[in-house]
Amino acid sequence: MVKKLILFTLILFQVVFVSANQLSTETSPYLLQHKNNPVNWYPWNTEALKKAKKENKLIFLSIGYSTCHWCHVMAHESFEDKIVAKILNQNFISIKMDKEQFPHIDSYYQSIYRLMNKKAGGWPLTIIMTPDKKPFFSGTYIPKEQGYGSKGLLNILNTIIKYDKNELSKSGEKILQTLTNNENIQNSNVLIKKNIELKALVQYKTYYDSTYKGFSLAPKFPQASKITNLLKIYESTSNKEALTMAIDALTAMAKGGIYDQIEGGFYRYSVDKKWEIPHFEKVLYTNAELLNSYAAAYKITKNPLYKKNHKRDCIRN
Repeated sequence: MVKKLILFTLILFQVVFVSANQLSTETSPYLLQHKNNPVNWYPWNTEALKKAKKENKLIFLSIGYSTCHWCHVMAHESFEDKIVAKILNQNFISIKMDKEQFPHIDSYYQSIYRLMNKKAGGWPLTIIMTPDKKPFFSGTYIPKEQGYGSKGLLNILNTIIKYDKNELSKSGEKILQTLTNNENIQNSNVLIKKNIELKALVQYKTYYDSTYKGFSLAPKFPQASKITNLLKIYESTSNKEALTMAIDALTAMAKGGIYDQIEGGFYRYSVDKKWEIPHFEKVLYTNAELLNSYAAAYKITKNPLYKKNHKRDCIRN
């Protein structure tokens, strides 16, 4: 009886612990779902990446999250399959990543997928890389066998392991270089945009009435487009001067005679430079533009003056 109990304990130990891979001590619900896969998963860490370099093995990176439907489908089809596991364990360092733990890394590899496939990515995200993390293959859900427009994971893995690693490295290098070039173009566009915005700010300051607020002298129009642009410049550059010019003008108009304090809405312009004497005519497009300006100002400042009645009155008038 004692011998049978010992034997049962040993078998139980093998089932619970021997079959567990490197994910068994993780805290992520997603990673723990894969702790008993026959695939020898590693979490995303320095140890796994160093191991890939040391053993000169390709990296098979699978990114997902615990409530992802197709992540579960791919897990049942492929990662619980002993044939797939054998190929991965012999030829790859397999890494499981919870995208909710590493959103910045997931975002990076999603950009790799978009670059390679010319379409939006998703989960599960599969990235296959050289030992030094140069990606040369990317996919989302991949069935075990050919189907759904895919060659099938078994076919893909068996094809990849036949390639020369130097050729795969060259392919990965080109992908990374293209990604870098795209990022440089995007950064250049951002700098150009900011430069244009700051030049516009200089122009706006030239016409700004720092005493009574707004632009020009008399007659003084709201010029909502300038105010909205100033708010956009502030959101883009955090330039406090742009924000001050915009909200001071909006405040002066809201408290001045150009605003109809009885029926609501804004008159077309002020006869004087102080916003005191309105031209008694309301124009729909003036109020439509100002609605956008006040809404944007409220979003930034949360000043109740900008929300109080302009939302209702601008629409009504």
